[in-house]
Amino acid sequence: MTILEVERLEPDPSRVRAFELEVSEGRGLGIEIEGWLEADQLEPTRVDLVQDAMSLWELEPQPVADAAGRFGFYAPVSTLPLPPEFELVVRVQLGEGEAGARVGLARVRGRRSELRTGFDAGINPLMVTTFSRTGSNLVLRMLGEHPEILAYRPFEYEPRVSAYWIEVLRELTEPASYRRQITPQLRQPSRGWWLGAGNPAPRPLADAQVEEGIALDTVEALAGFCQARIEAAYGRIAPATDRAGARFFAEKHSPNEVPMILRELYPDAREIFLVRDFRDMIASMLAANERRGGVRFGRAQDDTDERFVRRFRRFAANLAASWRRRGDRSYLVRYEDLITRPRETVAGVVDHLGVDASAGTLEAMAASLALREESLEAHITSSSPEASIGRWRDDLPPELRRVAEDVFGPALELFGYEPADRAA
Repeated sequence: MTILEVERLEPDPSRVRAFELEVSEGRGLGIEIEGWLEADQLEPTRVDLVQDAMSLWELEPQPVADAAGRFGFYAPVSTLPLPPEFELVVRVQLGEGEAGARVGLARVRGRRSELRTGFDAGINPLMVTTFSRTGSNLVLRMLGEHPEILAYRPFEYEPRVSAYWIEVLRELTEPASYRRQITPQLRQPSRGWWLGAGNPAPRPLADAQVEEGIALDTVEALAGFCQARIEAAYGRIAPATDRAGARFFAEKHSPNEVPMILRELYPDAREIFLVRDFRDMIASMLAANERRGGVRFGRAQDDTDERFVRRFRRFAANLAASWRRRGDRSYLVRYEDLITRPRETVAGVVDHLGVDASAGTLEAMAASLALREESLEAHITSSSPEASIGRWRDDLPPELRRVAEDVFGPALELFGYEPADRAA
């Protein structure tokens, strides 16, 4: 792991009067981040370590003894959730809510080696990177029609086997976690202490060679173990679903670090990016919440429609960043193409995956997109799939359309959707 550059930013002095930051190479895949800051009016409530628009670590600033108004922070973090060539932004949250502010302090650029375990996978991930109300379960069911792809009961369970174990891998390979076995800093055992949460974060061990060995052993051994558990789960599922010879297991993923780590661990993995006109996605979410009488899709109980839509700015930015980073090895599927050109779109997916493309298989996959079985009824908020395309024109009031254009504008352009002033 190598730190290439730490670029100090120049925050507005009316918000941050002064700060210091030190970033050093840790052991294994770790880095050490430590610093302090003095805010002008609003008290710092959180320090975020941000990749793209995603906060991967949140640190709690602590008052510094004998230095009134100064808050310190420290974190040993693993670079595993970051790309091999990464840029991490250190950002402070001042205050909370609409009265608060986020202020960048520094950019950290670095490089790490890719994670390889030598695990001989009998079945590989097929990741569908997307979000809710994009037709993702339709796509998973369609993929599951192929005899070489296992998609386990998508409308019933939406399994996350690989994400579950990759999150286990991520948590246990954090320096704050594996250091706890040497420095538990606890008087009494408590659940979760081994995750390393809470202050103060454990400092590096005195014997560097001991920690270096523990760090490397932990990452490599745990990664292989997690792959074995994924394989074992699908080893149970495959015979029960008549997919004993499947080459891929298909699962839905958010545009976060999990698909990236899976791509490293599984050289033969495949990834599909599934997108839908984001304005239609929002219209569908609002309709689903109204139909079910609940609050879902990340909406807070007291959110207005406008505030709810603005919450998706980070999602759209992360999806766009993930596509730019991995799009050359992935395949883009638009919901609108699935509905209006199913046979052609399915053929493109199958060609990308390199699986059997016989006419009967393609027909079965394409035909599944039109099925309206009972398990699908709870998901439907429009009269037909065709009617769900462009529904934002009627469903979203003008002020909410403008908010959606502001939030999703760059992503709409990136994925080939026209803004409202040109959309007919």
